[in-house]
Amino acid sequence: MLPGVTVEAGSPVLIEKSRTAVTDGGGQYRIEGLRPGTYAVTFTLTGFSIVKREGIELSGSFTATVNAEMRVGSHEETITVSAESPVVDVQSAKRQQTLTEDVISAIPTARVYHSIATLVTGVVLSGTQDVGGISGPATNTFSIHGGRSTEGRLQVDGLPVGAALGGSGVSFYVADIGNAQEVTFATSGGLGEAEVGGPVMNVVPRTGGNVFRGSFFVNGANDKMASSNYTSELQNAGLKAPNDLLKIWDVNAVFGGPIMKDRRWFFGGDRYQGNRKLVAGMYYNQNAGNPAAWTYVADPSRQVGRPLSNNAANVTVNLITPGTLYGDRINQFDFRIAKILRFGRTRTNVGLDLYNALNSAAVQTYNQAFVPGGAWLTPTLVLPSRFAKAGVQIDF
Repeated sequence: MLPGVTVEAGSPVLIEKSRTAVTDGGGQYRIEGLRPGTYAVTFTLTGFSIVKREGIELSGSFTATVNAEMRVGSHEETITVSAESPVVDVQSAKRQQTLTEDVISAIPTARVYHSIATLVTGVVLSGTQDVGGISGPATNTFSIHGGRSTEGRLQVDGLPVGAALGGSGVSFYVADIGNAQEVTFATSGGLGEAEVGGPVMNVVPRTGGNVFRGSFFVNGANDKMASSNYTSELQNAGLKAPNDLLKIWDVNAVFGGPIMKDRRWFFGGDRYQGNRKLVAGMYYNQNAGNPAAWTYVADPSRQVGRPLSNNAANVTVNLITPGTLYGDRINQFDFRIAKILRFGRTRTNVGLDLYNALNSAAVQTYNQAFVPGGAWLTPTLVLPSRFAKAGVQIDF
């Protein structure tokens, strides 16, 4: 146990390049608040050889224990230790999973938080299942292992972005998943900062650096790139029309670099995304604009492209005990074909995503009430049909 050893943790991800600490009387030290990245740790003490430990990888809230054995020697002598980075956090009982930037860009999933959350075992989302981002930016609460649906928390660099109203852990804030340095999920063992027992999803954004770098991403699809899963079984069951895709797009550009090297960095971007789709079982009114007609008559040739709402009074009466009748299991298979092209410092990722590749027609929602013109358990929404989405990302 050596007191007074100067410990320096250095990495390109730090704007100050390195941070230092000094061991206490018991030979212990702590360097806190380090950003995710790869570090080199150097131990220095007069009368002893310098010890350098390289390749220490930090992610999320992981606490790496890095020790060094110092021996008497010349101060000019440096001993470099090459070993595997610590993978077990012996300082905390928190359990977490980490998705790096490379993983996020390689898997066939939409660049929205609720699509990424489904990759964690045990996480359950509210609402219907999303296929390739066709649901667009939406507010979906999430939970884990049977917990309350509002217990999931979304954070950006440790800052909660949930809505205060109702205690929900999410809001209409759209986190930029595509330009995250990493996304971590704390699934259990939260410490004093955990207000509830649910999962915590933390999006760590990219930052600037001492070199100017940027990225441009675009992908999209239209109705010509989609198939149909409107089967005769669905038609016979009472579904008049599916929720077909019209178009979907996502355009994202970011750029960052130094204002003053080793002192001030900047990083910024812009994103434009959206989608258009038909709404299953909803049609325009044939009598719209006709002052002589006051009733609604569906126009089968004009399906509505967005949900409608009204203030009609209704009374809900449970005829079957809730939680005793379930629909079919939803199975969805997505995959991606991609090629990475390198030209000097530029990296281009060209890919083709295929969502719902098996063209499953699983029913997501049913009519659960007796209403005029609709039978009980008539399908009202099915899984979106198979469609392909082409995209390209250029990092420079």
